[in-house]
Amino acid sequence: MKLKLLTNNKGGLALRIIFTLAFNYFFLFDIALSQTMSKTIFNPYSEFTEYLEKKGDLSLKEVIKKNNLKYITLSFIQDADKCLPAWDGLKNNKIDKIEIIKLLNEIKSTDVSYFISLGGQDGNNLAIYCKNSAELLKNYEKIIKIYQPVGLDFDLEGKILDNKVALKKIMNAIKDLQNIYQNLKISITIPVMPSGLNSVTKELLSELVNKNIKFTVNLLTMNYAEDLSGNMFKYTQSALINSFLFLKKIHKKVKNEFLFNTISVTPMIGRNDLKNEIFTLHDAKNLLIESKKLKLSEIRMWSLERDKRCRKNLNLKICSGLKNQKNYEFTNIFNSLNINF
Repeated sequence: MKLKLLTNNKGGLALRIIFTLAFNYFFLFDIALSQTMSKTIFNPYSEFTEYLEKKGDLSLKEVIKKNNLKYITLSFIQDADKCLPAWDGLKNNKIDKIEIIKLLNEIKSTDVSYFISLGGQDGNNLAIYCKNSAELLKNYEKIIKIYQPVGLDFDLEGKILDNKVALKKIMNAIKDLQNIYQNLKISITIPVMPSGLNSVTKELLSELVNKNIKFTVNLLTMNYAEDLSGNMFKYTQSALINSFLFLKKIHKKVKNEFLFNTISVTPMIGRNDLKNEIFTLHDAKNLLIESKKLKLSEIRMWSLERDKRCRKNLNLKICSGLKNQKNYEFTNIFNSLNINF
């Protein structure tokens, strides 16, 4: 350790402590990974605006308290009009809307730690219409100042992955964001197949690492292909391992347990959009065991609102499509990760 006295911009003295560390430890600390080995957590997605109008079901505050949730990811902020951030990309749901702030304050009263997710499969990503990374950064900062989340989740799927200009703006804005908010957690959410990542997502992750951005990778282990109708846990397991093998190539000096600790998985519980794919309660129990064994970063799921038996109509936006499940049964399985956390 070295001590060095420096003159600050006001003419005073500032004390700088410079630590000289062994290379391997420094590499693990400074690389674009989580700073320390952390416990696997359960952090489900919630379609935030579904609770703006209470329609007889539980409020989000009640859902959080009933299930003793410690973490939640609120989705999705998108572009409503030429770089205007709004929930679901709707002008009527601008991020500073009074009703939305009131809903967030109700959530805060539960002491749950929450992430904000930007992007998603549908709608327009802010990065498409913001002129440059500086304008995009201003919007990210506005979101942070209004909501004060523990982290931001960048859900990059669909057409945004074909837009290299927009992706570059996102990466540059995240890099600047981390320089300002050093404790802000960043997750990059991307689609995956049982065979692993495709060339576009591989290039994306490689660029993030080259920019020394600290992030976790969240794999969307769902909606694979119409010709895949087998065991969804095995598909998820295969997607996880094949993605890990790629990450190992771009993080050559990182030990396996540290690398697994930067990977999250997000199954779509119950029936997926592709009706041949069904993620069962048994799959959930197997994924829980696997996540503990590998010490993954998180299990997320799509979504909290879907974790119910369907009543009359098969509306997969608000139910799982499974006839044999109890309300919030997937949540109770995965949330065992957070007991005594």
